[in-house]
Amino acid sequence: MLEDKKRGNSDHFDRIDLLECFIKTFGMERILVLLGDREFIGKLWIDWLENAKIDYVFRMKENGQYLSNSRGKMMKINELLRPLPKGKSIYLGVRKVGKHEKQPHHVSALRNEFGAIVVLIHSKTIADPLETYKKRWEIETMFKALKSSGFDMEATHMTDPDRLNTLFSVMAIAFCIAYKTGIIANETEKIPIKSHGRKAQSILRKGLDTLQNLLVNIQIKRNEFNRLIRRILSCYGLWIQNTAGKIIKS
Repeated sequence: MLEDKKRGNSDHFDRIDLLECFIKTFGMERILVLLGDREFIGKLWIDWLENAKIDYVFRMKENGQYLSNSRGKMMKINELLRPLPKGKSIYLGVRKVGKHEKQPHHVSALRNEFGAIVVLIHSKTIADPLETYKKRWEIETMFKALKSSGFDMEATHMTDPDRLNTLFSVMAIAFCIAYKTGIIANETEKIPIKSHGRKAQSILRKGLDTLQNLLVNIQIKRNEFNRLIRRILSCYGLWIQNTAGKIIKS
């Protein structure tokens, strides 16, 4: 919780503290690569990641940002990448980035099918940074699930950090249970595909609807609900030892 900030995003101190907490809890080996949107770049932050040997892929701001060309001249990104056709990507090698503090970074770029430019700075060891960065979209879908398309957390209007901390903890558990339920439910009753090629509902919504149906009708669907819970627990290395519902970690 960013208790020292009323608005805006984290600074490099916040990010470093968070990663150090993660590493202490789960271990460095759990980090494959760190993904970040345009707000999460900065020299001190990236220097720390490189010193810690944590691979990263971050998107750059395309508007107003400067990037060196092959001769070292600084140019606006939109101007430099104007010749890049739609649907094409390019690895630019190590280029200087920034208008004032020009820092060298490995840079890759893409112009998508809609004509928008995506420019990434990344670790040298990332084989396909553009494909790797696509995984960041999962974060956006999770935010959507926690907000308007699922748990509607903003309706609580909470501001107290301790209460928010508890709320996020509960929602994290609920999200995992609902998502896993959606996967299980989709195995027996597939989500229909609409004419535009997308699913009629998300896996999370499928899970929430399934759980709601079971809980509303718990008296007649108790056995079905118990089977579902046992299967979810088994996915996380847990099982129910007896009918009293005692949970034992494997």
